[in-house]
Amino acid sequence: MTSAAIGSVAQEQMSVAGGVIYLCRVGGGAIGVAMNTCVISLSDSLVEGLRLAFMINVLLALLGVIISLVFVRPNLEHEER
Repeated sequence: MTSAAIGSVAQEQMSVAGGVIYLCRVGGGAIGVAMNTCVISLSDSLVEGLRLAFMINVLLALLGVIISLVFVRPNLEHEER
């Protein structure tokens, strides 16, 4: 994924693209851990909390796939160079 994203931008912007990808990866991981911890700690039991946290994660992953399919388009202009 990182190679595809960096390869899809102009050479002058490759380091910025890599930085943005790294920032989103680290920030998303931190937010995900915090969200899952919150959901599990607010549940009545550990098993119920884990089940609910995983269901939320599945829904967020599906939302991400749908958003990617709708909004991400190949940059054909860049490939012709």
